[in-house]
Amino acid sequence: MSFKRLISIVSAVLLFVSLAKASTSDERAADAAAIRAHIESIFQAFIDGDQDKIFATHSEDWRGFLEGSRTPIKGIDDYMHANGIEWPRPANAPKSTPYLPPGTTYKVFDFDVQFYSPELAVASFFGEFQKDTITLRRFRIMDVYAKR
Repeated sequence: MSFKRLISIVSAVLLFVSLAKASTSDERAADAAAIRAHIESIFQAFIDGDQDKIFATHSEDWRGFLEGSRTPIKGIDDYMHANGIEWPRPANAPKSTPYLPPGTTYKVFDFDVQFYSPELAVASFFGEFQKDTITLRRFRIMDVYAKR
C-alpha cells in the first residue's frame, strides 16, 4: 500500500469518527435540552396546581426522596401523596388550584446532565420558586432519566 493511499484511508477514518462524534454530541445536546424542558414543565405544573400534569410527568415506578423524606418514596401514588396531593383524585373532586401564590415563577440553575449510556442520564440542578425577587422555596435535585 502506498503512503498516499494510507494517508487517504486514515483521513477518511478520522473524518468519519469526527462526524460520528459530532452527531452524538448533537444528539446528547438535544436529549439534555429535552430533559431540562421536562423538568421545567414539572415546576410549571406545580405553579399551576395541575395535578394531572404532575402525575403524567413521572413514571409509575418512580423512586426517590423529597425534602423531608425519612424513607424512600416508592411509586407515583406515594410521590403524589408526599407532595400533599390526594391521589388518585376522587371522581367528584373539584378542579385543583395552584399551590403557590399568583405571579409565582420558577428558576432552574446550575443545570447539568451526565449521560451514562444511550438510555441513562443523571440530571442535577437547583430549582426555586420565586415571587417577585423573593425565593419562596429552593430545591437541590438529582433526577435519573431512562429512555423506555
